[in-house]
Amino acid sequence: MASRFKFSVEPMAYTVPQTAAALQVTTAHIYNLIQRGLVRTVRLGACRRIPLTEVRRLAGLEDSNDAS
Repeated sequence: MASRFKFSVEPMAYTVPQTAAALQVTTAHIYNLIQRGLVRTVRLGACRRIPLTEVRRLAGLEDSNDAS
């Protein structure tokens, strides 16, 4: 029996292209920030992901002190 409830789950981490699109900047800009150590990333196997908290911080939605 199919559930009548729909759940909307926000991703916990984003790819570099997803982050760039969300912030309306280029992927090169995001990679530059990563290389300079200004954006925290996590590795999941061969994949690099940017945590939601970092995306929100970059967008100015969270205090930079919250991301540790």
